[in-house]
Parts: sequence; C-alpha cells; structure tokens
Amino acid sequence: MVFWIFWFLLGLPSSSLAHGLGCNLYTQELPYFEVYFLPQESASFAEVKVIDPTTRDILLRGQTDFQGRFALPPFTQRVKVEIKAGMGHKKIFYLEPHSLKKPKTLNNTPSLFLKIILGLSLLLNGYLLARINTSRKA
Repeated sequence: MVFWIFWFLLGLPSSSLAHGLGCNLYTQELPYFEVYFLPQESASFAEVKVIDPTTRDILLRGQTDFQGRFALPPFTQRVKVEIKAGMGHKKIFYLEPHSLKKPKTLNNTPSLFLKIILGLSLLLNGYLLARINTSRKA
C-alpha cells in the first residue's frame, strides 16, 4: 500500500505541474513577440537568436525583457527564431516576412475542457487507487 501511495504522489506533481513555453507574435508599428511559460507566466530574460536558415548565420542575438517581450527588426527573408528560457525550455519556430502583417498565436494553451478532463482523471484515479487498497485489506 505504501508503494501505491508513493507512486501516486510522485506521478501527481510531474503531470499536474508540468508546463511548456509559449509565444505570441504581435504586429504593430514595431513587430514583437512575447514569450511565456504556460500558463501565462512571463519568460523574463530568455535567450533569443534570429537565424538565417539557409546559411545558419546568427542575424540577431538578445534577451527578452522583464515582461518576456522581444522586438523584431524588419527582415525580407524567412528566419528561424530560437528561444531558450532555461531549465530545458526551448522553442524554435520560423517566420516569414508576410507573417508580420496580422496577429498570430504561435502556441495555444490547452483548452479549459482539456484541463477539466485532466483534473477529473487525476481525481478518479486517486479514488480508484484508494478503493483497490481498501478492498485488499478486507
């Protein structure tokens, strides 16, 4: 029984507290993108590289600001953007010059429905695990 409780407690934090790296692209006078840890926590001072995908030359290197924002210079070719936010969080995407014409979300957060299903699944598994342990004792 101790094994099952220990296994359940170890599995719970890893699945419920895991988060990824998201990015939203905004097109205004000066295009910029905003980097964040899911769900919506700013990725401050993340390392950003803008790379020419054909020659692999680094066109621009910098960091996001305190709010996770990084301004993009004008460019006329396809570029690769690589973001490293530490602790293994990494995001790579490609931008075309015409993609700066309208707002675009590069990574969506999981839907509320998916979060509810995950939460109910965790609760149901905990309940079933407790039932199995109590039936074994009887």
